[in-house]
Amino acid sequence: MPEQVPVAAAGLRQAANTAPAGTRRLSECEAELRAHGLVAGLQKNGAGACSKAGVSMRVPVRHLLDSQHAMQQFVRRARHNLRCGMPLALFFTDLDHGEAAAASLQAVCSRIRSAEIEAGRRDAIIATSIFSHQMPMQAYLLHCTAHLGRGPRYVLLDSLQFQHHSCEQVQSESERNWSFLWQQRMSSDRILPAYAAAVRTPCPLLSDEASGGVLPGYGIQAPDSSAWLRIELPLPRFADAAGALSWPALSRAIACSVESGDRLLDALHWSDPAQRHDARQNRRLAVCVTGIGDLVLRRREDPADLGCLQWLGETIGRVHEELWAGSRQLAAGAAPLPALQQSDPSTRWQDARHRDDWRRRWQKALANVAVRHRNLLVISPYSVLPAHCGNAARYTDLLPVLEHADAFGFADPPSFRHWNIKDFKHFHRRSWAVIQRQKSASFVAAGV
Repeated sequence: MPEQVPVAAAGLRQAANTAPAGTRRLSECEAELRAHGLVAGLQKNGAGACSKAGVSMRVPVRHLLDSQHAMQQFVRRARHNLRCGMPLALFFTDLDHGEAAAASLQAVCSRIRSAEIEAGRRDAIIATSIFSHQMPMQAYLLHCTAHLGRGPRYVLLDSLQFQHHSCEQVQSESERNWSFLWQQRMSSDRILPAYAAAVRTPCPLLSDEASGGVLPGYGIQAPDSSAWLRIELPLPRFADAAGALSWPALSRAIACSVESGDRLLDALHWSDPAQRHDARQNRRLAVCVTGIGDLVLRRREDPADLGCLQWLGETIGRVHEELWAGSRQLAAGAAPLPALQQSDPSTRWQDARHRDDWRRRWQKALANVAVRHRNLLVISPYSVLPAHCGNAARYTDLLPVLEHADAFGFADPPSFRHWNIKDFKHFHRRSWAVIQRQKSASFVAAGV
C-alpha cells in the first residue's frame, strides 16, 4: 500500500481566539501543509514569519565604487536586511577584468563586511554569484570567503562553458574552470555551478524574466529582489515500496500546496521594500519536487529506458498541470495575479475607441488564462540523482523532466563521489541543454 499521507485534520482552523489573525492563518497553513506531507521554508524574526529564501541584491561593482551616494544606499539596504535576520544573495556585476576585477571585488566585499558588523550579524548567511568569465574562480572564492565568511558561492555558467570553442584561449579557460569545479566538488567551501538564464510562466499574458543571482535559502536562480516561498513536495512520500504513486494523496497535496501556500504569502513579512513589491505583484510559490531519482530507483527501472523517461515525464507534467489548474481556480474565485491586472498596455492609450476595443479583448483573454501566481514548479537538476546509488551517473538520462519546471534550484549538490570528470561535465552540459530548450510562452494570448 502507498504510504499514508493524512488529510488535514478537521479542527485545524479552530485556533485560539486570542491569537492575532496573521498568526492564526500562519499556524493553520503550516498545519495543513504538514498534514499533507509538505514542508514550507519559513523562519521567524522580530517582525514575524518570513521566507527562508533571503533577499537577492544585484551589486554593480564599478558603479558603487565610483558613486559614494550609490554605495551608501546599497550599504544601508544591506545593513537593514541583515538586522532583520535575512540571508543575502549578492549578484556581482559590472566588474573589471583580471587583477582589476579582483581588486574591485575585494573593495566591495570589505564594505559589505562593514555593514554586516554594524548590523551585529557577523554570522549572517551571505550567498554570492558571479559570471564565470569575469575573474578566476580561485580568486572569487578566496575574496568572498575572506571577507564574507562561509556562505554559498555560485558561479553562473553560460555558453562559454558549455560549448566547444575554436579560440584556444577561451577553450583553455573553460577547461580550467571545469577542472576547478571538479577538484573541489567535495570541499565544504566549494563553488556551486548555476545556469538558468530565466524563470518562466505558462501564462501567455506574462513574459518570462531574466534570472540574476541565486537565493541562499533555496538555491533558486531568480530575478533580482524577487520574493519566493518554498514548499517541498517529496515524490517518494506518495509512493509504496514498489514505487507506485498514490495519485489521490498526491493530488490532494498538490492542491494544498497551492491553496495553503497562497494564504501563507499574505501572512509573511518581507523586510526589503523591493521584495515586498514583488511579493504583492507576482505571488511566487516555489513548489520544489524532490526525490525524482529516488522514486525511479525504488521502481527498479532502468533510467536509460525510454519507457521510464516517458512515464516520468508524464508524471512531472501532471504535477505541473495540477499546480497551475489550482492557481487558475484561485484566480477565478479570488482575484488574478496583480501583475496581470496591471499589464494591460491600453491603459496609456489616448484614443478612447481603440482603448475600449482592446480592453474588451484583453478582459476576454484574461478570463480564459488568468492565474494567481507567476511561478510555481521548481526542480533541481540534482533531484534526478538518487541519494544512495553507486552508479548515479546513469540517471543523467532523466534530465529531460526539467522541461516542465518554471524555475530551477542549484543548492545541495551531491559529492559525485563515484563519478569521473567526464560524467560530471556531461551531467551539467546536458542539464544546461535541457533548460535552454524550454519553450517560452507567447507574450499575448491567442485571440487578443
